[in-house]
Amino acid sequence: MKKRKIGAVILFLFLISGCTPESPVSESNEKSWRLSSQFQTSSGQTMTGEQNKIGLLGPEFEAGKVNKWMWHFWGKESMLTNDVLKIKAVHKTSGKEERVLVMNGGTPQQSQVWSVGKLSFSPLNGADASLPSNLLLPSKGVWKLTASVGSRQLGHIVVDVK
Repeated sequence: MKKRKIGAVILFLFLISGCTPESPVSESNEKSWRLSSQFQTSSGQTMTGEQNKIGLLGPEFEAGKVNKWMWHFWGKESMLTNDVLKIKAVHKTSGKEERVLVMNGGTPQQSQVWSVGKLSFSPLNGADASLPSNLLLPSKGVWKLTASVGSRQLGHIVVDVK
C-alpha cells in the first residue's frame, strides 16, 4: 500500500512537471524582440535599425511581397568585408527560421537564400558599408532579422510585417 502511494506521488509530480506554462520570456529576451527604431543618418536618410551599427532602407514590409532593401553597416573594413552577408529571419510567434533574401526576384529562377554577396566598403548614406538585396518575409507578424558576416554577428533589426 505504501509503495502504491509513493508511486502515485511520483507519477503525479512527473505529470505536473510537464504541465507547467511555457517558459516565461526573460526581460532580456523580450527586449531583443522590441521593434527597431528609426533614425536619421548624416546624409538625411531615415533608416530602421540601430544608429551607427546597422540600418535598413526601403519600403514598409508586406507579407509575401518581394521588395528591394539596402543594408547599411558601420564599422571597420576588416570586420565587414571578410565574408558574405548572411541574414537569418525568425518569426516571433512561431519561432520558425526562414530564408528571406531573394535571388533572381520576379523570374522563374527566383529562390530564397541565406546569404548574398560581400558588402561594399564605401561610404553610402553615412554608413561605412552597404549592400542592396531583395527580401521576402512570408507571413505577417514580428520578425527579427539578424545580420552576420562570416561568424561575426553585426546586429539585428526587428520589424512588424503587415
